[in-house]
Amino acid sequence: MGSRFGADSQARFDADIDAAIGLVDRALALNPSFARGWLFSGTLRSWAGQHNLAIEHLETSVALAHTSGDRELFLSGLRLAAK
Repeated sequence: MGSRFGADSQARFDADIDAAIGLVDRALALNPSFARGWLFSGTLRSWAGQHNLAIEHLETSVALAHTSGDRELFLSGLRLAAK
């Protein structure tokens, strides 16, 4: 399954996506309870075409969400990745 973005958008991300994933992975290693970090990780992994891992990370963000507003935001990310 390809990216949900067009080729132009994907090309802009290709150069930096691995670095961004590395930074988010480091943040999550330092603080595995960082719900928004899991959201960012899931979003980046979806953009990188790692859809199954994206869904896992987005599910983690939902489980860690402390407010209903956060939960709704994280669920919207999960819905996009699952399409």
